[in-house]
Amino acid sequence: MEIQKYKKAIKIILIYYIFIVLFFGVIADTPDPLTILLIFLVILPLMSLAGLIIGTYVLSPLFLLIHMKILGREMVYGIEEKLGSTELDKIWSGIFPALMAITFALMLVFNKTVVTTLASLSNSTPRHEVDAIMNTFIMLLIFTVFISCILFGSIWALMDAKLVYSNIEKVKNSDKPTEQKSVGGYFQILLKGYAGIGAIIAYFQFAVQIMEILTTDGSGEFNPLLLVPWAFYLIFPILITILIIIGIIFLDMTSNTTKKYVHKWANKFGITKHVELIMKEVEK
Repeated sequence: MEIQKYKKAIKIILIYYIFIVLFFGVIADTPDPLTILLIFLVILPLMSLAGLIIGTYVLSPLFLLIHMKILGREMVYGIEEKLGSTELDKIWSGIFPALMAITFALMLVFNKTVVTTLASLSNSTPRHEVDAIMNTFIMLLIFTVFISCILFGSIWALMDAKLVYSNIEKVKNSDKPTEQKSVGGYFQILLKGYAGIGAIIAYFQFAVQIMEILTTDGSGEFNPLLLVPWAFYLIFPILITILIIIGIIFLDMTSNTTKKYVHKWANKFGITKHVELIMKEVEK
């Protein structure tokens, strides 16, 4: 194992753990700091890792089959012959499942049934409205991070396996250009619709709502001390992105096994061709 390859990622993860422990153990005034620490230090990283593994080994063959049967019936499929990178390229790719998880959580955070159900699972009593909202939001993230990592884990597996499709046969006798695209890349474009600028705007609006409630503390008077937890809520997307790095490291360490697994399913689906993209200088 090349430790040097993961040195930067490990440093980022260590900083994340130190920050969470200091923030909830020393700085933040929360009703149940131990539960919050357990969620951010253990549960969320494990749920993201489990989601990435399930997506890789369960959903990726299904996505490939769906693409072939529904979207690519007139396409030619193959495996691109290309050497892997010596760097951890996807270190910040977790931003996309992180934003998707936040988008899904925002859809449910103000639902009264969801709030009541999740409140019954909590041991702490909310001191004010923001506690109830954020407890619900954090609990929702446990499930939405898991779901978003399943989805992105599957498409990352397809991309790492370098499965591509082309219209080469379809345009053979026409003036249309030949195109070659990634199967995983196709699904990634679709999923990014839930993890793009719209997700950032929605979360910013949510953060503004939280700030408006926090700064008055229910008394109608400004309470600057409550801006400390608000600053933490504001960087949620970054924190979730970092905890997903743990799963990304695991996937990179097991990438050869993953590729063989996905290629095995690709062969079962009839994908046996190897693709090598070559560009030549045009003779003048």
